[in-house]
Amino acid sequence: MAITTTEGLKTAYPTLCERLEKEVRGETTVSTVTIVKDGQGRISTWTEETRDLDKVVIGKRVDKYTYYSIGEINTITMKKYDSDDVLTSKKVLKHYKDGTQPNLTVVDVQPPIGPQQCHK
Repeated sequence: MAITTTEGLKTAYPTLCERLEKEVRGETTVSTVTIVKDGQGRISTWTEETRDLDKVVIGKRVDKYTYYSIGEINTITMKKYDSDDVLTSKKVLKHYKDGTQPNLTVVDVQPPIGPQQCHK
């Protein structure tokens, strides 16, 4: 039986059609956000995974929140990982109780030591 309509093609090959439609719209990645809350209903971890259209992870960002005892945000530690789950970036956003503007600290991330670096 030949498929003669777009709807017939979508019915026969839904995953392929979804991918092609995304490519036509210029979409090349899909992001999924997961939020974990603590016992008081506040965000403790916010994770965003970015995948290509073949569903391969190409990057990840993980934000961890800490809070002052009064419930206000203390720090947000933001980490970015590459497709091999290697840490590529780390920033800490410090909030202050006295109304001072938050302070962003960029933490130096050292590349992992691999065999190619040991033989130099």
